[in-house]
Amino acid sequence: MSNLREQYNIALETGKWWTIQWYLEDQYYTDNSLSKEKVKNIFSKLGEIFDAGWFISQRDTALNTARTWLDNNKGIIKKDIWTLLNKKLFNSDKPSESYSMCSIINIRTAHPLFDKFIKPGTNSLNHLIELGQDLIDIEKAGFLSEKLINRLKEPTEYVGVRFELKILAHLIRRKCDIKLEPLSGIGKSKADFLITKGSEELIAELKTLQLSQASQVIKNISGAINSAIDDPFISSNISFWRSEPAYELKEKIKTKKGLNELEHSLPVLIKNIKNHIIDNINNKRWGDHIIPGLIKYTIYSKQGENGGIRGEYKELPSSINDEINKLIRNTVNGSIKQLSKKIPAILIVNIDISFLWDSEYIECMKYKLFQLWKKNMKKYEHLSALILVSKYSYNNNIIYSIEPFWNPNAKWDIKNYNLIKDILNLNGDKKDIMRELLANTTL
Repeated sequence: MSNLREQYNIALETGKWWTIQWYLEDQYYTDNSLSKEKVKNIFSKLGEIFDAGWFISQRDTALNTARTWLDNNKGIIKKDIWTLLNKKLFNSDKPSESYSMCSIINIRTAHPLFDKFIKPGTNSLNHLIELGQDLIDIEKAGFLSEKLINRLKEPTEYVGVRFELKILAHLIRRKCDIKLEPLSGIGKSKADFLITKGSEELIAELKTLQLSQASQVIKNISGAINSAIDDPFISSNISFWRSEPAYELKEKIKTKKGLNELEHSLPVLIKNIKNHIIDNINNKRWGDHIIPGLIKYTIYSKQGENGGIRGEYKELPSSINDEINKLIRNTVNGSIKQLSKKIPAILIVNIDISFLWDSEYIECMKYKLFQLWKKNMKKYEHLSALILVSKYSYNNNIIYSIEPFWNPNAKWDIKNYNLIKDILNLNGDKKDIMRELLANTTL
């Protein structure tokens, strides 16, 4: 057994995930952009927050979920396989061995960070460094409360609070003055931030919209598909690909039975998609393609220095119109009372990246927002903008796609505020490559 495997088992059994120390391997420090000392400090902070007790609780939650699944499938799974899984999953002496069974039956921990802590890779390292640095900067500014930490450790809260911390840390680094949870002036309602810089001030409310269960299943499948097509031949011959589920697939995932069937048939689906793409590349059939009952997809021929990029599997909602109505209902309508009418206000909404890669979605969103703001000018006059933000990885960099929608009927025109420029500069010097590709790519 390799040393790394031994450390992995120790981490799973003791909860001390930081003992693996894969993040200090020389392969991650070849370009001198990282210092091992800095990374050690960052992981020390992460270890304080996500301690051994937290790690074990997440591991045990996954094990209990797997054991319940196994009990529910007794008589369905072949007896010899069921007996083997049962023996492994209930091996209390070797929790690391028990946990390895979870991946076999496609059950993972609910918290997004668990696997990143113990599975080496540049992508995991970059995400953890970004989180750790944000936490350190927020703590220095005096904003790292027990409440924030507890929310960060909760699987159901993590995505939303991580987004809040990202924006907060970014504003701190941009030398903005920040007040948390300012009163709106309407009852006891509060927004997230009052942001001040020089003579400018803004009220900001942050929201995170999660995908529905069906969309989440499709997103999980998308990750597996992306991994499967991460093939040297495919990546060297296309610059970008994007796809959406076929109507039949969308209908199938509306039922629990359909969701289960879809998840279990994943290996076959991936193989079919991969072979279909390779066949079209070999025959130089660029453009739109259909795999009946599965997906519609588009492949772009390799172009220029940005070639070799693979787009994320595009999980369009069954109705763009319904999805946008939901977004407006849960963000604009749901937050308006939290925003003071005496100061210009913005909504910053964290959504899935697939929406910001779809021009039809953007245009439809713009139309519906403008109609709402025009119809209810007085009600929304203090809301100057809604800003959609999505995160993705490209070339091992974390990139944010940002799409602002300006209220033409707002009391304050804030487009040229330095504060707004700070918020829109979430990427720093990094370019939003995917959005540029979609804007400039031709078939």
